[in-house]
Amino acid sequence: MKRLSVILLFLLLALSGLGGGAAHAAAPVFDLQAAIDAARPGAVIRVPPGIYRGNFVIDKPLTLEGVDWPVLDGQNQGNVLEV
Repeated sequence: MKRLSVILLFLLLALSGLGGGAAHAAAPVFDLQAAIDAARPGAVIRVPPGIYRGNFVIDKPLTLEGVDWPVLDGQNQGNVLEV
């Protein structure tokens, strides 16, 4: 009976996520300005969802394509996007 109780407790904790058994890897960080700088002229950059803080400069012909509504946040400092 005690063994059954331990097994049930283990299953309950594992399924609820409280047992520490579920680890979530953080999503890779997408550096928008680095992607712009590395892109070749005419490239299409797919910007994943998220909030991108900073002021971004595009100095070549390219396309930014937002996936699931990314947000560019200039934090009220200068131009958010300079082309």
